[in-house]
Amino acid sequence: MKPRFLLPFIGILLIYFSANAQLIHYSSDIPKEKIRIIPEQMYGGNVSESLSELTYIELETGGERVLEKPGELIFIYDRIALLDNNEGVFYLYNQQGKLIKVIEKIDGIKIKNQMLFYELIKEGNHFVGLASDYKVKIDKEGNIIEKDLNYKYKNQKKSIELNKVAFEYDIPARSTDTVPRHALTRNGKLLVNYNLKYKINQSYYEGKTLIKINDSLGFVVFPIPYTIMALNEKGVSKVYEFIFPAVNSIDTSEYGMFENNVKLYDFVDHYPHKIHAFGRILNDKNYLYFYMANSYFQKWVAFDQKNNKFISLVDIVPDKSNDFLNILNREDLYTDGSLLYTFIYPDEIAVAKIKSKEEKHVMRKKYADLEKSKNPILVRFKLK
Repeated sequence: MKPRFLLPFIGILLIYFSANAQLIHYSSDIPKEKIRIIPEQMYGGNVSESLSELTYIELETGGERVLEKPGELIFIYDRIALLDNNEGVFYLYNQQGKLIKVIEKIDGIKIKNQMLFYELIKEGNHFVGLASDYKVKIDKEGNIIEKDLNYKYKNQKKSIELNKVAFEYDIPARSTDTVPRHALTRNGKLLVNYNLKYKINQSYYEGKTLIKINDSLGFVVFPIPYTIMALNEKGVSKVYEFIFPAVNSIDTSEYGMFENNVKLYDFVDHYPHKIHAFGRILNDKNYLYFYMANSYFQKWVAFDQKNNKFISLVDIVPDKSNDFLNILNREDLYTDGSLLYTFIYPDEIAVAKIKSKEEKHVMRKKYADLEKSKNPILVRFKLK
């Protein structure tokens, strides 16, 4: 769906609707903070005032194989691993972009649906590739050290461990009156439950809903009602409930649109201002990041938890300091816990060259030469 021009709203932007926790139930003893957001009023700034440690990394090619569509990045020590989303091929690089290993086939494994791996995760100090019926553990040099050929891939229930305490998340699903759907459990004990009143078959969100930052910190996101929960080994340590203007919020009376794809897409088309995608949680030392979208905007948001301030990454404007390369107008964003990463593509260098010429600015040769790259260019930076 193509973005539309956003019409001005007078007065209604000052009226808020809280989706509240009516879709989910949890203990009232858990600390909760309600945080109001007006998406159109988020601050961005420009690259020179907002970003630091900006680096462009040209990823080395492996013979004739070209990385066409990079997926999830996983960081271990000084290594960066990723999958090509077209074929699930495993790529391993160092921090300078030197190719360490490519895994496109594995002895004893028959590839199904032309995808070697569906997902890449981190277990301890190893990379782990997952497919429908196998699981492969890979060390930091790209060596396969373990294969589990009896593994069964689960794409709905998600789980993490914090100091050996297991948390499991399940998506909203069509439940019966006698079989409730548990939203979040800790070692099998219920922490968050879905309200059976709402027969929701799916949730429209982006990315992972349950993530582990380290052994003592994790996050779970409930896309509707725009809620993020911080986790530690004891359970839910804090709830962040984000409250948007009424024009942007999905009301509990509208939950029926989640019953099937037809209703969902029809709703999104008829109510373009409603924020229907919320998720993709990331966290570093200073910010909590989440992605949100409606039919007019798609943006990554950096949330300063200490000051309750927001930065809209898509509104950080390229300038002379980075030769007008548009690095933040995209959906991909990753973190190693300290720095942020995204990708730009060689054809975007040509666009920046034109903009530099218009601004009577001379693009640095090392950036101009990135146009010759066969692979996407990895961009590393941090927010000031």
